[in-house]
Amino acid sequence: MGPTPHGSKVLLGPSDRRSPRISSGQNRYQYVTGHATDFGKKVLKILEAGRNERRDDVKESSQLQKDDESGIESVVKELSASHSCSKEKVEKREEKDEDMMMTSQIRSLLQQFHLVLTVQDALLLAHARYAPPGRSHGE
Repeated sequence: MGPTPHGSKVLLGPSDRRSPRISSGQNRYQYVTGHATDFGKKVLKILEAGRNERRDDVKESSQLQKDDESGIESVVKELSASHSCSKEKVEKREEKDEDMMMTSQIRSLLQQFHLVLTVQDALLLAHARYAPPGRSHGE
């Protein structure tokens, strides 16, 4: 090898720095199996974290579903209460209309009764004027 810009030493790449140089098949087997167990442990940790997240998500979704169901139940209760109130208002409005109609009819009857009394009073006065003095009303 010739001289390099860094001198006569050859720089190792990043992967060469991390792993020791393997000289025999036995050492290579130990190196690979050691890394495989480390990799397996990492995978197990990741899987466990995934299971925990999934369990937490299921708990949260069941809680949200319970909240939604209770919200729906309260809305249904409010809706039925509102419906009954609206029926009462309609019934009260109908009762008010009936009361006003009866009041109007009573007022009309009172006016007719007043008219009858006025006419009868006028007739009695007219009869009393033209009746001879000393005679009573029914004779």
